[in-house]
Amino acid sequence: IGSIVLGLSAGELLVNKTHKELIQPYETRRKRVVEFLAEVEPDVKVEVHELHDAFGPSVSMEDLTTLVVSQETSKGGSMVNDERARRGLSRLKNVVVDLVQDDGTKAIK
Repeated sequence: IGSIVLGLSAGELLVNKTHKELIQPYETRRKRVVEFLAEVEPDVKVEVHELHDAFGPSVSMEDLTTLVVSQETSKGGSMVNDERARRGLSRLKNVVVDLVQDDGTKAIK
């Protein structure tokens, strides 16, 4: 892995989240995810973008190849690819990952 472009939800994207009162402030989440990635992959370059819409930089950055989404946001991956195609950009490979809880178990919806 050479670099990761990370979109981190903020503002209006969090309004309708389940248990939104448990979501840490943006800056805390940004710091923790950057620290985590540095620990597990020290040589990776991390670029964090604050997301205020469903697309963020995914529909304007030409050199992206993969979009990692949760089951909760997988429909958004299709929307991103539709918008990229509309803009003349290549489609991204969508990788869907499971949500996990703090204890490492799979999240239950």
